[in-house]
Order: sequence, then C-alpha cells, then structure tokens
Amino acid sequence: MSLRVSIGLQAVAEPVAKKNFQSMLVFSLPVVPLLATLGIISAYQIDSSPAVRVVGALAVVALWPAASFLARERTKPGGANVSQYDELKSRLAALKARADQMQTPDGHLKLFLPKPEPQAECTAGHIEAAESAFNEASTHIKDANSSFETGGTIWIHGRGYQTIWKLVHRAEEALISVEPLENLLADTLKDEEKLDGSQIANAKELIVKLGRACDALNPDGGTYLDRPTRAAAVGEANAQPTCCKEADARSVLRDVRNRVNEYRDNNWDGIIRTKGRLLDSLLITGVVVFAFVALLLVARPDAKQVLGGTIYFLVGAMVAVFNQLRTQSALDNAVEDYGLGLARLMIVPVVAGVAALLGVVVLAELHVQVNGIAVSPGGPESGDISLGRLFTLTDTNVAGLLAAAIFGLTPGLLIDYLSNATKKLQDGLKSSEPTNKAG
Repeated sequence: MSLRVSIGLQAVAEPVAKKNFQSMLVFSLPVVPLLATLGIISAYQIDSSPAVRVVGALAVVALWPAASFLARERTKPGGANVSQYDELKSRLAALKARADQMQTPDGHLKLFLPKPEPQAECTAGHIEAAESAFNEASTHIKDANSSFETGGTIWIHGRGYQTIWKLVHRAEEALISVEPLENLLADTLKDEEKLDGSQIANAKELIVKLGRACDALNPDGGTYLDRPTRAAAVGEANAQPTCCKEADARSVLRDVRNRVNEYRDNNWDGIIRTKGRLLDSLLITGVVVFAFVALLLVARPDAKQVLGGTIYFLVGAMVAVFNQLRTQSALDNAVEDYGLGLARLMIVPVVAGVAALLGVVVLAELHVQVNGIAVSPGGPESGDISLGRLFTLTDTNVAGLLAAAIFGLTPGLLIDYLSNATKKLQDGLKSSEPTNKAG
C-alpha cells in the first residue's frame, strides 16, 4: 500500500517538476540572445568560420537550460519571494481563524448585528446580506489558499502574489459586514492611519466617513480617530432603526477599506507591469544586438577589431552597472518591488554597452580637438577615421575607452526616469501604510 502511494506521488511530482523547469526557461528567455552573442564573439576569436560560430553560440546557450533547471524552484510560490509567501500565509491563517470564530459548532453564522427591534423591518434583509458577505469572504479565502498550489512564471514576476493579496483584501472587506464590533473598531483605526497623510484621493473625506461610521456603531468609538466628533451625524444616525444604523455603518467602513486597498493594489500592479516591460525590452534589445553582431561577422572583420568593439561595450556596461548600483543603494527598499530593481540592473549594461559603441563612433566622427590636439577615438591623425582603426585598441586611441565610459552613463537618464516613476508608486504605498506596519 505504501509503495503504491509512493509511486502515485512520484507520478504527480514529475509533471510538476517539468512544468517548473519549463516556466523557468520562459522567464529566463530574455538573456538567451545575449548569451548567444557572447558565444559567437568568443568563437570568432578562435576561428572565423561559420560552423565554429554556431558551435560557440550553442555551447554558451547550453547554459540556459542548465541554469533554468537549477533555479526551477523559483517558479514555486515559496521559492520566488519568501517574504511575500510567509506574509500571505500568515494573513490567510489569521483570516481563517477570524472566519471560524464567526461560526457556531454546527456551521451556522454568528450574527453580531443588534437584536431586532419592532420598528426594524430591515432586519431580515441585513441578516441575509451578512450571510452573503460571510460566504463571499469564505470563497475568497479558499481561492487564495488554492492559488498556492499552482506554479509558473507568475510567482517570479510577482503577479501570483498580487492576485492572492487582492483575494485577501476582498475577504477582509467582506468580513466587515459580520465581524464583532471590537474587531471592527480596531481595524478602522488602522484604516485611519493608512489614510492620514496618504496620497489617496479624497483621503480627508474618507477619514470623516470613518468617524461618522464609528459614531454610528459606538458613540465612543469615533473619539479614538484623529478627527472632530460629528454630533449632528450621530444624532441623525440614532434616528434610524438600530440594525439599519449598524449595517449601513458597516457598509461605509467596507467602502472605505476597499478604496484604500484598491489604491495600494493599483500601485503594486504598476510596479509589476514596469518590471514586465523592462524584461520585454531586454529580450528585444538582446535580439537586435545578436542580429547586428551576427550580420557583422558575416563580413569577417579582423578578430582584433571585434575584440576592441567588445571591450568598448564592456567598459560602457561596467560603468553603467556601478552607477546603477550606487543609485539603487540610495533608494528606500522598505517597499516590496517584486524584483523591479534587479530587472533594471539587468537591462542597464545592455543599453549602456550599445550607447558606448555608438558614442565612440560619433565622437570619432566629430574630430574633437583640445588646444589643437585631437582627442577623439582613433588617434591623432586627421581625416576620415576607418572603423577598423577605431576598433583596434592601441596606445593611440585610448580615448575610445574614455568615450565608452562616458557614453555608458547616458542610459542612466532613461533609467532615472523609470526610477522616478517607480518611486512615485512606492511613495504612494509607503504613505498609505499604517504606523510600523507594511502590507
């Protein structure tokens, strides 16, 4: 019997492992053209024949499946982002415990609404709405937990975690309609902390709504919020039937919570989309670079010239990487970015290397002189400069290395623009966090 179970588990595990491996292959695809480019350039230094170039490209590209196989665990929810996985698991466990407390041992819902009053004709409708809200929350919790059973690139990109966060938020919003009053007021204080000083539209008006709803639920509850007591609103609310007053107040709290959650979810969606676009750009840039190098090598240029161009590329790339590392070290890493910083770091050297090559050529064509001395790449000779001499590194065109380093910094302007756009999203998230709490 145990042998049968073991064989069955192994049969299930094999397709899962294969899917994880395939997902990692897809995610790491953007680096393949760059690996192929490195392979054909390295092979060209040994032999310029097409067959050797193909073998060189294939030899380096072979690292792709090998690395993908070793990193296949990264396509699992517990392997791509451990901190998000642990936080989601903890939040879902707490939600499940809260939902269980709202049920009797025989599975019926405990209603924390006030007892019906003779004039409260709306009681039946509110009870039905509360049961519907509880069932909605239970469905979201179940869907969130089942989502962890899937694998794929959604976890590496961050979309999987964000999908579960949205389910968690919808479940928490639904439970507002049925949870005990003391829990409701405690969570409302957190919502007020998120709104206070945040960049959420109409945050001040939402804080006022929170206060009015708290006054309707408990006249003393609103005093803990950072807003003036609305006596008129309290009097108006007390004129309603008790069950209607509380149910309506819970609806207001649920709407405010939804506004806060939607704002934060939209900001995180923006961060994830930016990361996806950067990886797509990396793939397209890599394909263009590979095609250009492959076509260039068809003309069989001198191997020293190819090596010189490669060195220019690497100089620009290294300068850009060091500059990007310096920039990222100054950023606030308190807000989760789902690997956006790493995606920026991956595309920077590629774009910078291309900029360095173009910069060397452009600066050489300008024939720049300082005090009558030529300082352009290619040497001090006047007249047109051939690309062959320009990309052959000698002591007469060391200026090419300096030009590559300078132009390698130019893509930083684009990256800075993207960083500023991302920083706005992260600042919005940080401004809407409760005190001493992320998420």
